[in-house]
Amino acid sequence: MVTAAYTDGVTDEVLAEGYGGYAVSGYDPDVPGRQTVTVSYTVADRTRTAAFHVEVLDQPVAGDITSTTGRCGT
Repeated sequence: MVTAAYTDGVTDEVLAEGYGGYAVSGYDPDVPGRQTVTVSYTVADRTRTAAFHVEVLDQPVAGDITSTTGRCGT
């Protein structure tokens, strides 16, 4: 959800993606590492943009053994 906060104190929490709403770029959940996400929204022919960083972590592949514990012996 994208929330727009206007200088008159009004907030809008339901902005539709695309024309007259918001657009998100710079994020790929399949690419590990630091990414810069950019969110832009347009209202009344005015566009505002904000950017922030996210860290995408590797996910272990299903079935991979990441650690083992146990004891063998008699």
